[in-house]
Amino acid sequence: MADARCLILPLAVLCACSASAAVVPVPEGQAGGSKVLLRRRASATTDCLEGGPAVGEGAIRFANSSIVINASTAMVWGVLADLEAWGKWNDVFAALIDGPPEVGKRLTLRLYLRTALPGMRHWQARLNVTELKEGRRICFDPVGMPGVAARHCYVLCPVAEGTLMYHYEDQSGLLKHLLLKIMGRVTTEGFKRFNAFLRNQSEAAEASTTITLAETLLP
Repeated sequence: MADARCLILPLAVLCACSASAAVVPVPEGQAGGSKVLLRRRASATTDCLEGGPAVGEGAIRFANSSIVINASTAMVWGVLADLEAWGKWNDVFAALIDGPPEVGKRLTLRLYLRTALPGMRHWQARLNVTELKEGRRICFDPVGMPGVAARHCYVLCPVAEGTLMYHYEDQSGLLKHLLLKIMGRVTTEGFKRFNAFLRNQSEAAEASTTITLAETLLP
């Protein structure tokens, strides 16, 4: 399985990356990885306005997706925040984490991007939980990616149909445009596939809860 750090290499050697590949050093004077900050964060009060969360200053939207789920925000959050169970109901992300997410906790994320080129479909990344607003927003920052900083977020917004979820990743740093060109489209496709699995899981859980509640109210 390729290491996420390989994403920062030039295209000529991108496909040759492996878990044991050496990381190309960042040129002197260039901040790398967690040292590069996305300067402005969209506040929770503006996340659900038309158009969704804003892009941080100096960053680009590397991957972007959204989906409407016919389930309550509380139900969707319950499924989404159970990171340890992800691998049981979707084939895009599997998270290795000890217990529930909290700010500062580290996890390992295994990714499968089925529409990427052969040799670039399986990835593994180390992430830190960097934002957590119970029931509304959770974000992760990859660790150890010289030349680029990223923030991968899920935002839940209550709507008439149930829940509107924004699922996106912003990137900043020297290599942001190169990564967008190489991996932006296939990553967005992976996000959309994960969203569909999450919708199915959440809607099934909501339906099951409704049936159980109705049964308890029967005479």
